[in-house]
Amino acid sequence: MDIYKLVVEFQKEILNNKAGMKTGFKEYKFMVDTLEEELQEFKDGYSNNSFNEMADALIDLIYFALGHCFRMGVDFDESFLAVHKANMDKKLAKTDRGEVDAAKPKNWQEPEVKSIREMPQLFIDAAKVQQQKDKDYNNKNEREDYFPFGLKSYIQMIWIKVLRMVNVVGKDKVFNEPLHDSVIDLANYASFLYDEINYDDFDTEFEEE
Repeated sequence: MDIYKLVVEFQKEILNNKAGMKTGFKEYKFMVDTLEEELQEFKDGYSNNSFNEMADALIDLIYFALGHCFRMGVDFDESFLAVHKANMDKKLAKTDRGEVDAAKPKNWQEPEVKSIREMPQLFIDAAKVQQQKDKDYNNKNEREDYFPFGLKSYIQMIWIKVLRMVNVVGKDKVFNEPLHDSVIDLANYASFLYDEINYDDFDTEFEEE
């Protein structure tokens, strides 16, 4: 039985989704919320001493995880095999958690997860910058807190970046912000605007189980 194929069937025929169609902030939050919800249901099942609740939560967790892989555009078969190979290179040892488990040996190589789409380098670099900024700022606020006027706020930041780029073109030295950084910031702000336009009506309430 190919469970990933079954989940893809559900994604396409019931939800009308396509591979890699949703990867924005609200989709990311939806993924986190659904996985945390199923994990909590597993914990509740354990507290209730209910094998059925625990098993149901685990299967739902797998179902959601596979669905999210599809929606992100993960090349699942190739990536799963890469992760499996990396896990098979581990050794039985005492872990940092204190129990005996599979541990990473010296020179262990992290698996490369592949996408079914060719991702432009700009988007990869922009995502890395955004993740690093979130980490540096230890950001606990919602994105909307920084853009209180909705679409106008995003468009204003894009306009500011465009003006900045126009002003620095042709200059050998630019204080504090080279053109390369402005392009990355512009890509990130444009992605925020894209999220706002496309996911205003995105419903995070429906369930897939």
